[in-house]
Amino acid sequence: MQVYRVYIVKPDGRAELAEECMCPEDDAARQRFAVLAEGVSEVELWQDGRLVELVDRKM
Repeated sequence: MQVYRVYIVKPDGRAELAEECMCPEDDAARQRFAVLAEGVSEVELWQDGRLVELVDRKM
């Protein structure tokens, strides 16, 4: 199991931790991330120092 963190990026560019979860792999973390990313303009999924997924609907 690995620790994943989901951050919501505020309009001023500051990232705020939304959730930390344990998942066995990236795909499981992405599924959980998809639920949290609904309705938010910019969300990042990280595993340690590695960006796994980015949703940026402002583009």
